[in-house]
Amino acid sequence: MKKIAYVILIISIMLAVVCFLLPLGFDVTSHFNFKLKSSSNLVSYLGLLFSLMAVIVSSFAFIIAVKEPNLTLSVLPWMAEEEGPALYVNKDTRKVTMTRPLSSWHFLLHNSGNAAAKYPVVEIIFKNVYFTKDAFEGWQAVHHANAHGWYGFQWTPEDRMIVHPKFPIKLPPMYFDQDYIGDNASVTVTIVADGFNAKSLNMPIKLEFVDFD
Repeated sequence: MKKIAYVILIISIMLAVVCFLLPLGFDVTSHFNFKLKSSSNLVSYLGLLFSLMAVIVSSFAFIIAVKEPNLTLSVLPWMAEEEGPALYVNKDTRKVTMTRPLSSWHFLLHNSGNAAAKYPVVEIIFKNVYFTKDAFEGWQAVHHANAHGWYGFQWTPEDRMIVHPKFPIKLPPMYFDQDYIGDNASVTVTIVADGFNAKSLNMPIKLEFVDFD
């Protein structure tokens, strides 16, 4: 609806500009061959102009009044200085270390919009990384690659949750102790909710290779 309001607003402004130019007799409008010689023409012209101005004002009011949520997900590696998916990986085995730094991710679901988002769902799809079905407590395994294992997990709140603006929601963490990480690993995060257009973001997994487990 907001996009439609923008289109109507742009068209109305363009028509209003044309209406302002017509009686001035500029060369750019000469092909219209229009002159306001009678009172009836003047009344019609003013009526059209006021109608366009009313549409412009209404479109502005609608755009301002429409409130929409804007959901984003922060991926916070444990004890990492920067936000984003990152892991400590043993350089020989390519398995995530058992030490706490950079071996788990924590998540915050933010709403930076101006309206609440109802019934959010978050899905994380891994590329070149596979897990057991019950690898992450609080996350439901939803995508499977035969013998490789599970690579897609979904968080759906048990209650009919509402994410209010400026009040982030903490999601269940993911622990990766001793999980094997393949080359060019990445995650795609998709967020959906009532009244919110689905949003997807692809992020590479930053690996820090170490010589300990």
